[in-house]
Amino acid sequence: SGLEFFRLQYRELSCKIPTALSLAAMGSDTSASHPRAGMFNQAATRKATASSAASSGKPTKSFVHKTDSERIDALLDDLHTEEYFDSAHVQTMSAKALREYFAALGIDRDSKGGKFIEVSDMRAAYLQRSRLGVPELRRRLQVRGMNCDGFIERKDFEAAFANLARLCPICLSDYEAGDRLCVLPCGHAYHTTCLRQAAHAELEEHQRWPRCPECRNDLNRIPDRLQ
Repeated sequence: SGLEFFRLQYRELSCKIPTALSLAAMGSDTSASHPRAGMFNQAATRKATASSAASSGKPTKSFVHKTDSERIDALLDDLHTEEYFDSAHVQTMSAKALREYFAALGIDRDSKGGKFIEVSDMRAAYLQRSRLGVPELRRRLQVRGMNCDGFIERKDFEAAFANLARLCPICLSDYEAGDRLCVLPCGHAYHTTCLRQAAHAELEEHQRWPRCPECRNDLNRIPDRLQ
């Protein structure tokens, strides 16, 4: 009868509704560690990929990140970093500063194997470390977007390198010997720690993909002028 038909339809619909709601909940179960998690990556797709890999016993690919914060950390880890050398002020560095510098590197001897005894020994060793070769000078200049094709002699590279900024635009502090600098694809350099803090602050407080503090270019995009 007609009444029995509607009863059967109601039973089928009652069985389908919980299933549909469960699937919807699974699809919307993305990472909630950040208010806009998944804004720059598809969290649901990654979760499904990770679940499939785990069930099959295959290792999860290293580029899969659960949150935007993890993706930013991975991006910053892949950027060019370098040690800052301050050969111009090495003569004014104190014995304590030099000892701390070499202790952080695990170095207590000069290039000839002689143990550091006097401050002059450490100053000489630092000057030797800070004398960068032409390939390294070229590399540091090129990551900042500088064209070195017209450079012929070493002094050309050294003159251009001497004109680079010696102050971090984020913390407004001078670079010191042993500081780690990070150079963005746009060519601007910052303290590595300052840049990481600024990038996470922009994501968490302003809820947007971090950009260069100076030119406002996306962290992972090479500007047109450097293409």
